[in-house]
Amino acid sequence: KLPHAVCTGNQYTHAEWTSSNLDHFQNAEASRHVAERIRAEASILITERNAKTVLTQNDVNGKLGDRVRDIRQWKDDLARETEKLEEEAEHLEEARRHLDYALSQSKRPLKVCQDCLSERENRVGIDQVKDAVEKNLKKEVENIHRYQHRMKILLEKVNRQLEELAARKSRLQNDVTLKDEAFTIDQKCFALHNESGDVNFHCGIERVEQSASVPLSWQEYSQANLRNSAFSRDVSEQIRSDVDTLISDAAKDMLICWTNTNKEFQERISETQETQGKLTSHIHLVERDILAMDTLIEQLRTAKAAKQAPMKVAQSRLKNRSHRPDIESCNDPPHNRLVDEVATINDTILLLEQKITEAEAARLDLVANKQRLENDVRVKSNSLAIDQQKCMTLRMSFPFNVRCSVTSKRVERRRFRLDLSED
Repeated sequence: KLPHAVCTGNQYTHAEWTSSNLDHFQNAEASRHVAERIRAEASILITERNAKTVLTQNDVNGKLGDRVRDIRQWKDDLARETEKLEEEAEHLEEARRHLDYALSQSKRPLKVCQDCLSERENRVGIDQVKDAVEKNLKKEVENIHRYQHRMKILLEKVNRQLEELAARKSRLQNDVTLKDEAFTIDQKCFALHNESGDVNFHCGIERVEQSASVPLSWQEYSQANLRNSAFSRDVSEQIRSDVDTLISDAAKDMLICWTNTNKEFQERISETQETQGKLTSHIHLVERDILAMDTLIEQLRTAKAAKQAPMKVAQSRLKNRSHRPDIESCNDPPHNRLVDEVATINDTILLLEQKITEAEAARLDLVANKQRLENDVRVKSNSLAIDQQKCMTLRMSFPFNVRCSVTSKRVERRRFRLDLSED
């Protein structure tokens, strides 16, 4: 197509024609220079951008690889901490079982003490005494109650710590789950390349913000989980130490109180047996004296009866001599002596009767004392039956086991693995 319409006649001069051609030449030359420059620049741009694209992709690959390694390292650290936390939780759970077992075991010596106090309420009479045995039994009960209270408080603390360990474990496991998912995604991204079949355009995806965390906060999140878990483990270890110390102290202290009470029981039993022996000896002496008094009373009555014949003789003589006639009824020495004899016999009988009364009163007092002694012996026998046969039978051995026969699941698994390896 010509630049101008064809027309007839000479419209342009030769100079114009030449100028027009030169102009066209210059314009074409300028266009070729521009095109050549653009080709050169394009070639450089393509080379540079290809290199930059490759460099950028390689850099991304490197960073993705670093990220995958970082996530794997954190996963390993979190997994190790989780295992340590699980092991500590099992140890603490076992300590809780031991503490709960010790608390239940403490009820056994407590029941024995309470049974002993209840049995000793059946003592009678003068033996209802507030002795050293009762004092030690009450002290023992108070001591057991004090340790039970401490065990209950520590048991609540253990339960709270177990809940805290479970919460720490949950956070660690959640962190591991998130990192597993992120690890899978980043590992998939790291494996992608230009010839991968599952790549596609996602317009605008680069404008989606990833603002949940930054590298520092992402790292601090896991560090905080690890730090908090380690702290909880340290607290748990201290609590387990407190549990062991409390159980050991409780067992030792309760055993000391138990032994002291048994010692007081033995001393009280020995004292009661000694007193009972003395009472029995006194009963034998009193019985002997009662027999002696019976013999004496019989002798006194015999002596009194023996005075009847002399009294009859003396009174008969006086009676007979009272019949003497007239002047023969003389107050002579025989008469005076007979009167004295009668008076003497009457005095003797009176003295003998008084002595019989005294002897009978003394015998009654001996019998009363014998009855009191025999009753006291029965009281002592009852006390000995309570202290020696009932209480000490209950207290022959200290009914408190320090440890329960419970093995943790982790220990059982280890034993199972050892058995398999030996087979």
